[in-house]
Amino acid sequence: MFDAKLFSELIKRAQGKRSLNEYARNSGVSSAYISKLRNMVATTAPSPVIIRKLADNTKDVSYAEMMTVAGHIPVEETSKKLGEKMLELEKMKKHYTDTLVVETTNDILSVFKDKGQINEKELQNTLRDLADKVKNMYSR
Repeated sequence: MFDAKLFSELIKRAQGKRSLNEYARNSGVSSAYISKLRNMVATTAPSPVIIRKLADNTKDVSYAEMMTVAGHIPVEETSKKLGEKMLELEKMKKHYTDTLVVETTNDILSVFKDKGQINEKELQNTLRDLADKVKNMYSR
């Protein structure tokens, strides 16, 4: 469902510091229509084609965000995609955290081993404890 008030806020963010006429020129959408959207006079959502033009001329608002607020993309679908993306990011975070811990542990182990300053077994136990703490910190 089209949320005129929220869409108005998106248009204001998309316009940024540019004048209404400048934003209209850049996007290829009439300034009168953008003004109607900004002032919540438009009672129906802009078409996906118009939204593409408006979104392509800003870095502050995404096409998906405008499409969702306009009611062209169901909120449930957006939430599902967001959930999938967050799960993917969590997996990536875990992978990179594990990789970083292993690489850092190996680097530290080789430095101390080369200098003969610490018992290797003692160092491995200390680093394992440190690695567990780092993993726990990033898994929250």
